[in-house]
Amino acid sequence: MWFKSAHNKSKGISTRKETPADTSDKTVVTNDTEVNELNDTIESPIQYWIDICGFVENEQLLIRGWAIDQESSVSISLLGEDKIPVYLQSSVREDREDVLSHLNLKSRDLTPGFFQLYDCELLTGQFYLQLKSDKNELTLPLDMTEVSEEKLANTYNEFLSLQPNSNLGNLSDDFNEIDETDEIQMHEVEMDDVEMDDVEMDDVEMSLTAAHQDKVEEEPSDIVHYIERVGTFKNKFVIIKGWCADTVKDSEIVFSVKLLDSPLRVLTCIKRERLDVAQSLKLTGTKEKHGFLLIVELNTPTNNNLELKFESLQSEKVTDLDVANVFDHKELENKLLDTNNFSLIEARRWLIENLGASYFSEVKKEFVDINEVTTNIQVESAITCGQNGTFFRGWIDNHFNTLSAICVSNGTKISENLLPLLCLKVRPDVNDAFEHLPSNYKGGFYCYSAIKKESSELAILLFEKSGAIVRIPLSVMTVSDNEVMATQHVLVDVEPTNNNVVACYQDHIMPALKGIWADRVAPPEPSEIKTYEFGSLNTDPECTIIVPLYGRYDFVLHQISQFEKDSTFNNVELIYVLDDPRIEHELLLLCEDVSKLYSTPFKVITCGRNLGFSGANNFGVTQAKGKRLLLLNSDVIPSESGWLQRMLTKYSTTNNIGAMGVKLVYEDETIQHIGMQFNQSREFGGIWLNEHQYKGMPTNLAPKFEFNKSDTVTAACLLIDKEKFGQVGGFETRYILGDFEDSDLCLKLVEQGYENYVLGSEKLYHLERQSQSLVDQGDWKFKLTLFNGWQHTARWNNMINELREKNV
Repeated sequence: MWFKSAHNKSKGISTRKETPADTSDKTVVTNDTEVNELNDTIESPIQYWIDICGFVENEQLLIRGWAIDQESSVSISLLGEDKIPVYLQSSVREDREDVLSHLNLKSRDLTPGFFQLYDCELLTGQFYLQLKSDKNELTLPLDMTEVSEEKLANTYNEFLSLQPNSNLGNLSDDFNEIDETDEIQMHEVEMDDVEMDDVEMDDVEMSLTAAHQDKVEEEPSDIVHYIERVGTFKNKFVIIKGWCADTVKDSEIVFSVKLLDSPLRVLTCIKRERLDVAQSLKLTGTKEKHGFLLIVELNTPTNNNLELKFESLQSEKVTDLDVANVFDHKELENKLLDTNNFSLIEARRWLIENLGASYFSEVKKEFVDINEVTTNIQVESAITCGQNGTFFRGWIDNHFNTLSAICVSNGTKISENLLPLLCLKVRPDVNDAFEHLPSNYKGGFYCYSAIKKESSELAILLFEKSGAIVRIPLSVMTVSDNEVMATQHVLVDVEPTNNNVVACYQDHIMPALKGIWADRVAPPEPSEIKTYEFGSLNTDPECTIIVPLYGRYDFVLHQISQFEKDSTFNNVELIYVLDDPRIEHELLLLCEDVSKLYSTPFKVITCGRNLGFSGANNFGVTQAKGKRLLLLNSDVIPSESGWLQRMLTKYSTTNNIGAMGVKLVYEDETIQHIGMQFNQSREFGGIWLNEHQYKGMPTNLAPKFEFNKSDTVTAACLLIDKEKFGQVGGFETRYILGDFEDSDLCLKLVEQGYENYVLGSEKLYHLERQSQSLVDQGDWKFKLTLFNGWQHTARWNNMINELREKNV
């Protein structure tokens, strides 16, 4: 059983904390402040309180509270974002003696307490609570109480115990979670080139006669209609099939449905050609489609008639619908969709998508075993991608082309057809294992789906052309704090030289990695930040040096020993950003020793998690007090004193300057950096890669210059005005594990009209990548660089070409 009580953006519910009086499953009223806490800004005599509110299994929303209007009872309804009532699964009224006693109403025959369960499976967006009495009405955004899962579970069990012969919560045995990122929207599907309907012309004439007779009894209207089939499914949906037409203008007709004057939500409207109707009404010269199929969501089970309204630009018409007829899922498939150009398998996919668990719980009884179909599939691994979705990889044998679709489902939602979207590759091991597969058959695959795992087990659904459906459970691994491992998993099957690699990046790799790294790159909250100061810091520095630390921390000693010798460091703020929580204790012990050895003041800041290169620098900038920023790697060591002051002087005397770098050399005096340029790789789809000019060349053989323009410079040692850094939004966090952030920053500065420079007369040593712990430098890291290069190219391709033409 699954419970959820945290803030849920996709469901549009804000969060409030429980009051201190929340000592049981119901809040006991103790004072007027509590009664009026939520009402003090609303001019309404209705008083209310929400004791508990949260999502339980099958996306059902449980609400418990009380409401009263002076001496009158209050009815409670949940509204969706469109202000249409949500389906009420079940409800219990409670006496609430504590409320009546506090309000001196114990002598009144009132039941102010309410205990309700709503089915929100097909809804997203903001929810509203509507309170109505005989004289007053109040509608307000719904708050979900911050409550423990245990308490929510206990309250839900109590609710179930109050239901006679309750079968609530058992809508689906295998699945009980909805994908909150997907949204059911009212849409229109137009079916072209449809054969003549199974209703013969004589039947149309009869229906026209019936429609005319109805029209005599109703108010005059230019609209004629005929309802061919209407009924309910699962006491939750109404299906209406028929035709209608504006006989004068033949303009478009829109539909709305009400139950006892309360509007109902039209989930889907399918319009289709009805040539029989058009010919009978002599409307063949227009493009309007006259046949329709409506799926309407009820807000409660009912035996009452519905009101269906037709509206065109010039006219309108209302008719009553008897919904006593009940459809099973077979009738939905065979009677409602057989005339809309759906095959059986397409109809089933469509119904799962539009009716969710209500239909799925029925059709799942007909699923077949994988051994009963020709297709074979093996999902070798699957991982969650943060809050974004699921990434899975494996192999598939569809050599005989019997498969119609592959979808991922959690029992309430279903993905799009992933079959044409799979990224495929040759798997020699698979081809060797099956004699019927040629050696070049591409059976290996990887894929991303926005359907995600939360509590229930995800599954792949194979839709065979025969109509059979196979369910393959997915064993999904949750990755919470090992983004590197997850990234390796995502990249293992990528073929960078594949002609289709761009589509694979766009549709699969990018959304997967974005989800995996989302928490890592999120800016830290103030409550997460810890600051450790060593020495007396300058409160108004000219420049702030920001040095991220990851893996190795001993470079702090080496850097500060060199900074100590520099008399120009008096007006500098030095910040080390700890980007590796694993080494916090050891780092702080080292800093204590360093502060005793040297007088150079510095501070260490951390947020308790790894932010990555971009995030760590951006975080450091938020804590910086200097007007200038020097972004410095921990393995960059000055060659002589006065270097920073010379950089600051040159920067401040150069007009329109954006970023400024320096000459960086290895310990053997060979060039590491004197500016960067772009090199286009034809081998890997034409992406632009950063190239360090003259890298590895002895210093005495490389070009000598004092100060040159350069389109981009490395962030290993980069000086920039703090205001300009903020103006362009700082470092972009989309590039994973330290690729292309610096060139991206420089190009953003160029885009704003600034120019970037290299100060060739200033030399520092760069022990490149020694500041990082050596991680697996295998194939995946190279693929990651290419993926980052693709992102960089997608954003800056036009500007890079313009700069290259300008520099020729």
